[in-house]
Amino acid sequence: NFHMPMIEDVTVINRVASELEGAIIRGNSAKQPSHGITLAPSDDASNQKAAEEVKSCEEWSLPEESTQLLHRNTRKLKLPDLYLLTDCTKTSVDVPDSDAIVIRTTHTDKDINRLEQYLQAEIAPILLKIVYQASTQKQMQRLERIFVQLIDEDPTSHREGGDAKVHFDLLSRALSTSLQSTISPMIHDLSFIYGGNVELFDDAIFWKGAIDLSSAPSAYLPLPNNAIEIDRGDAVDGEQGAVKAEDEAESVENEEYKSVSTKFVTTVQMSKFIQSHSSSNEGLEWVLFLPSRDHSPLTLRDSKSGDNGQSIVLSGSKPAGVSLVQMDDDKYINSLSHSLNYLAGYIRELNGLQSKTVMEAYDELSSTTTPVNYIGRSARSLSISFWELESIAQRHWYAVLQQVLHEIDAVMSLLHEHGSTLALPEHVAKKINTATNLLRKSISFVEEGLPVMYATSTLYGALATIESVQADAELFELPYFAPDHYLAIFSPLVLPLVMPMIFGLIREVKRYKELKRKRQI
Repeated sequence: NFHMPMIEDVTVINRVASELEGAIIRGNSAKQPSHGITLAPSDDASNQKAAEEVKSCEEWSLPEESTQLLHRNTRKLKLPDLYLLTDCTKTSVDVPDSDAIVIRTTHTDKDINRLEQYLQAEIAPILLKIVYQASTQKQMQRLERIFVQLIDEDPTSHREGGDAKVHFDLLSRALSTSLQSTISPMIHDLSFIYGGNVELFDDAIFWKGAIDLSSAPSAYLPLPNNAIEIDRGDAVDGEQGAVKAEDEAESVENEEYKSVSTKFVTTVQMSKFIQSHSSSNEGLEWVLFLPSRDHSPLTLRDSKSGDNGQSIVLSGSKPAGVSLVQMDDDKYINSLSHSLNYLAGYIRELNGLQSKTVMEAYDELSSTTTPVNYIGRSARSLSISFWELESIAQRHWYAVLQQVLHEIDAVMSLLHEHGSTLALPEHVAKKINTATNLLRKSISFVEEGLPVMYATSTLYGALATIESVQADAELFELPYFAPDHYLAIFSPLVLPLVMPMIFGLIREVKRYKELKRKRQI
């Protein structure tokens, strides 16, 4: 929906909408899963009402209906809103924490040609970047389970004169709290896209979380001393280099040396250590390693480049990555949340987004003259905004559509070929109807021009439903046994019971005939 709250002339609004839509279509890449953005200008009545209520650009505020949510697990089926405010004191593109985009410009409708040129040259490319943010061209990974393992190298070292159990309990509770605040919001939104557990209402989609998030703390798993090295840095005598931690005792007397030394573990050593102690959990696994106080502060050093960091990604192995936890006194939640930000960034990268905060990601979309501002409550977090979810959904939709069509076709072919010998319970038939209904709804959402995230969500719902049909044991064909198999199994059981009855019946028949013959004589 395209709105110009400052303009009353519908002709001007239609002209601006047409020019902006054309510029978006011309600037759209052929690789994008859509042909652009279709703008539907607001009707005369709503436009006149808005123009009467708004006196200036600075007084305008986003309508309440564009910001409210029906329920935390419910998204309303509606077209996004694009607002163009003219005659403003500054130029910007504001992206609220909703399905709206607000464009502010210093141009006015009095010079319509300059306004159109500005929209074509500046705004159209920015809108395309906002809507199509997921940049990866390959099929993105669908998360089904996330497991976070916390390893406390030595709990006793973090509680001087205190109880190590108290420290470990506080650490475990802080881990749960940090996961809920840092990772859970992302999982909640991604569950809507490809969780598959959705229900359709007249004007909304309801979903339940389908991506499992779990954690497990453990303790007393020390790093080998020969894995930890000391970077002498700019030592007193000017020498530089690295020594093993087990040789550090020889330099304990040199306090000035200790003040400039840095402990580090190479990425190769840390990878081998973590992989040898990781679990075999399915899904995405991430390890948080809390070094002991004796080994802190500890950094990771890349074996090739020599760069230092606090996190590494282990490609093609379990776990997916490791983050070091730098404990800040007793601020457990802050320390763990900071380390979990690396996992949040990795999840964003898996979905084709930049490993940055939402605000930083939108700053990257700014042009030289038009800044892009994200004004959501989670602007400084590594969460996922509405338009980022939309771009993720666009990357998933077509591939999942092909998969759903293939799976439904396989089930229908099975029913057609083995319908006479295949059991089809009522609940299985209902699942098949639900899957086909969700498939039709997904296609209709795209045809209606609704955000693709609604179509992708229902499409994954169809996929999850048809997969449950294929795994239903009551749909399988009954096993076939040849007659000789039945004879081989049941003859030893039945014949000892039946044969005496048959022989007795034969004797009785003969006796009856003999008696009848004697009576006739």
